[in-house]
Amino acid sequence: MTTNSCLVSKLSHYVELTKAESDMLAGLEETTQHHRKRDCIVDRGAPMEDIFVVKSGWLYGHVSSPDGGELVADIFYPGDVVGVGQLAFEEATLTYTAATDVALCPLPKRSLGRIFKEHPRLVALFFAFAALERAAMIDRLRAATLLNARDCVALFLLQVHARLRITRPRIGESFELPLTQEMIGGAVGLSTVSVNRAIRSLELENRIRRNGRILEFLNSAELSKEVDFVDRFYKVDTSWFPGLD
Repeated sequence: MTTNSCLVSKLSHYVELTKAESDMLAGLEETTQHHRKRDCIVDRGAPMEDIFVVKSGWLYGHVSSPDGGELVADIFYPGDVVGVGQLAFEEATLTYTAATDVALCPLPKRSLGRIFKEHPRLVALFFAFAALERAAMIDRLRAATLLNARDCVALFLLQVHARLRITRPRIGESFELPLTQEMIGGAVGLSTVSVNRAIRSLELENRIRRNGRILEFLNSAELSKEVDFVDRFYKVDTSWFPGLD
């Protein structure tokens, strides 16, 4: 089915969607909210009444410490569903902020009952995505505690590239990276100075090339081996998913 839905594009990567599933998913994107870069979408502690489909742009979930430090728990890209990990809570445990101008499609949590009742395969996919978010966070935690700054940043960049190519299969080796070095540091537990040095080191080693906000891997396969990167996003185990009636 031809559709402009980022969510349909993403989920179609993992399973062959039926017309009913595609139509239902595309319908979730009928209402769109537009936010500017740095806008707060949901503040930590505020009621978490909706989850969101990212139609365009990037946003991130983060939490701040009393001393002003910031932990970036996750970054969301077109086709992602924001807030799956928040379904158990009445109040948001993270602050969600626009990293770029974004278009979001809100889905009230109370309306999820229809999806659970009528489309169990989609529920299984959402469950799998929540597991992927957790696995990606563990990978970043491993990098932050066990790898040097250069390898830590390299692994993060490889993760970003892997997630983008789900909805952009022809992305090749280059992509736009609109994140600040401060945001990257918050995601991998490094200072902005350390992130800058790591990126410069990767450039000097001819592992990456930058042109403005465009970042290009010169040999992503080799870099993946160096930092033990495992692409957890391209394929998920669907063998346990409920079948179609």
